[in-house]
Amino acid sequence: MENNIKETNSLILWTWQIRGFPLTEGKVDHRLSEFDKTHNGYKKSCEQLAERLGTDQFIWCFTHDEDIWKDRVKWELKVPKKYVLLFCSITWHWILNRNAGSSIECVPPEKIFDLCYQIDNHLTRDEFVNKFHDGWRNKTIEELWDVLFVDKVQDACTHALLPYPIQEDWISKYP
Repeated sequence: MENNIKETNSLILWTWQIRGFPLTEGKVDHRLSEFDKTHNGYKKSCEQLAERLGTDQFIWCFTHDEDIWKDRVKWELKVPKKYVLLFCSITWHWILNRNAGSSIECVPPEKIFDLCYQIDNHLTRDEFVNKFHDGWRNKTIEELWDVLFVDKVQDACTHALLPYPIQEDWISKYP
């Protein structure tokens, strides 16, 4: 896995799209996302996100290079930071589940546990998970929206949104 934490004027991002999806033209229809079909909170969460952003024309990107979808095309992008909106994927998970009326809780990424363990090595894994869930469980939906966006890439829990369509010169590797 390649890490993307570097101090430059641009970020390397990755997005996976269905074959034939044009990154540089057209409109995004989030209703066509597999997440809209598989996650009850996706539609409502995207509508709320679009309201906050003032547009529903955005694509989802990752800040780390991982091969997660075998049935998708992976694009590598080099995007000026001023166009990148970073968000906490853990917060997004909690927003999705609240909007779905689900009590499913996010499994903390192993890297977060490792970082917290370095600070307080008296916690067992189970104690850490319980503390983690307590902190998120007690937030209202508005509090979750208030902490969704972040100002820098945090290892293991940051994703990005880009305005759509993207500029052609942002594409650094074609699929």
